[in-house]
Amino acid sequence: TTMHDPVREQGEMLLRVLEENRQTSMREMANIRQRLDAINLHNKDEKENVEKLRESQKMMHESLGNLTVDGSSTGGGGGGGGMPPSFSSPMKAQSMPSINLMSQVNESPAEQPATNSSRRQSELDASQTITVCVTNCQDLVVPHLLGSADPFVVANVFWNGVKVGETETIWYGTAHPAWKNVGRNTFKITISKNDDVRAGKLSVEVNHTHRRGAGSFLGVAEVTGQQIMGAGDSSPTTMHRLLRKPEQHLPRSKQLNVQGSVGLKLRLK
Repeated sequence: TTMHDPVREQGEMLLRVLEENRQTSMREMANIRQRLDAINLHNKDEKENVEKLRESQKMMHESLGNLTVDGSSTGGGGGGGGMPPSFSSPMKAQSMPSINLMSQVNESPAEQPATNSSRRQSELDASQTITVCVTNCQDLVVPHLLGSADPFVVANVFWNGVKVGETETIWYGTAHPAWKNVGRNTFKITISKNDDVRAGKLSVEVNHTHRRGAGSFLGVAEVTGQQIMGAGDSSPTTMHRLLRKPEQHLPRSKQLNVQGSVGLKLRLK
């Protein structure tokens, strides 16, 4: 029974990791549904605005039609009542401006949605996206020195101190673990046109974990916004040294296992 305990513990740890991944996927799906609902609500509001504009246009057409009919009947009544013929020509001339007014009403509803759409598109075009892919680690502390029979490793990605995402929890069997699922370990950070990428900072924190929970802190890599700007549209995987945190954030006694580097693939588009 004692010989099978490590195998059972590893199996339990893998089940826990799978459950955590399932819960993470469910949360992501819930976020996607909320975004889709928001988009549908926005589109519904846009349609209502267009319907209101069309109704206003229809009412304007009817009002202008009534004005034209009234002008024609007034001119006819004047001729029947013996009014001098010279007054019929000015009445016809006064009805001409209604044509220009109708053309302005026709153009307004069509132009306004187009203008709003182009403004939203220009704002989207002005935004930038940072893509971060966590690929591997090199020269980490030897796993058996951590005093755990079931070592695993996980990385957390932060932008300006705000957590962006968390990688898969993978088996920490060697000092050089690698994340092979590219899609699951790739994160996108959208930067608005009002933010300066060069003033930001990307942090990737690597931690050891095991069946009982969080383990040892293995270091944090920091990438400046200026370095990200230099990455451009695409860049190969680059290794970034894992560093200690300031002692006011984490005691030095808990950072004795910090060494090695983490591989990142960055892109700014």
